[in-house]
Parts: sequence; C-alpha cells; structure tokens
Amino acid sequence: MTDLTAALALEQFNEVEHTLARHRANGRELAISTQHLSGITPLSRGDEQRSAYWVFAFRAAHRERLIARLQAAGIGAQRLHVRNDRYSCFPRSSADELPGVEIFDRENLCVPCGWWVDEAALARILECLQQTD
Repeated sequence: MTDLTAALALEQFNEVEHTLARHRANGRELAISTQHLSGITPLSRGDEQRSAYWVFAFRAAHRERLIARLQAAGIGAQRLHVRNDRYSCFPRSSADELPGVEIFDRENLCVPCGWWVDEAALARILECLQQTD
C-alpha cells in the first residue's frame, strides 16, 4: 500500500460506523419486509451473528424471473454466490450429494442494500420483491 492509499484508507475510518449503520438499516428493512413474501426466503443467522449487509442475500424460488424484474426497474440483482465445488480446482465426484447446497445454488440471489441505497431505491426493490409470480 502506498502512503497515499494509506492516507485515504485512514480517512475512511472516520465514516465506517456511519456506513455500516446505513448498510445494516437497509438490510434490516429488507429482512423484515421480505420475511412473509411468497417465493422469497431471507437467510437466517443466529443472534450472535451480524451481517455487514454489503448486499442483501436471500433465496428466490423464481430467481431468473425476479432478476429480470429487478433489472428492468434499474436494480442490480444477481446470483452472487457460486458453489465452491463447481470451481475447476476441486475434483468432481458424482457420489457427492448436497441437497441443501443444491437448493441454495439454484435459488440464491442478492440485491444491493449498502449506504448508497436511498429510500426511493429501497422502495423500488421492495416493490419488485412483493410482486408475486
């Protein structure tokens, strides 16, 4: 890291708590607003776990249709997580069945919820998620 990069990084520490608070507020709003939506399953975590919510990850029963709807509304939505055993550096074994992982791989979807997501964008995201197929 150069001195200039270090100086910029140190200055960002002044904003980190505010930035994380915005991420988490948006993430909480999405988690609360999606918990009873048909076809949407927010990811659960234990009480001792806290997410930085750089994205809001969930499972979507009709992921491809939902991605198209979100993207048509100007919202960047994508399948972000890929199964690690799909990478070529891992040996393939047809005997390995991971049903829970298969479901997550088929349904995982992420939408933005960071500090840059304002109330209007959050409302557009929720409107798209609340539309039933």
